[in-house]
Amino acid sequence: KPSGSNWLWWALIAFLLSTIGATMLTRHIVEPLANLTRAAQALGHGKVPDKLPDAGPKEIREVNRAFNTMVLDLARMEEDRELLLAGVSHDLRTPITRLRLEVELASLPEDSRNAMVQDLEQMENIVNQFLAYARRSNTPLELTNLGETVASAIATSRMDEDPKVSLDCVIRKDVFIMAHPV
Repeated sequence: KPSGSNWLWWALIAFLLSTIGATMLTRHIVEPLANLTRAAQALGHGKVPDKLPDAGPKEIREVNRAFNTMVLDLARMEEDRELLLAGVSHDLRTPITRLRLEVELASLPEDSRNAMVQDLEQMENIVNQFLAYARRSNTPLELTNLGETVASAIATSRMDEDPKVSLDCVIRKDVFIMAHPV
């Protein structure tokens, strides 16, 4: 006849084995969800996460497959966007260059020629911004002086030449941000 302490030991061993089994089963379910969470957070921060494994319970495998497909679809969409913007930018650059050449060779008053050239340069800068945006995933952010950028944008807009415009600017020169300089 077993004594009371033997039953206690058997119960303790059964409890420990049950706890270990439950922990392993929980880890088997929770770890893939934690991996999915990390991958979704990486994707949310603009990074391409590693492919999630096709393992675990059926529902987890299906979610991982769907997530992997979504990541591939987003990457394809990004490539298509970059290709489209690069194509449009290239197509716009050609007529801008031709117009600039014609304006520079035309017999126009100097101030009119300069204004037209500045407008064409502004259009070319916009096209360059499209190209930079199309390539943004490949170019790193740089420390950019925001004050100088704003002052340059105001200067190239030629707002001060319009008598209807009154512009008072106080621009700090020591504001720096991480950005694409263009």
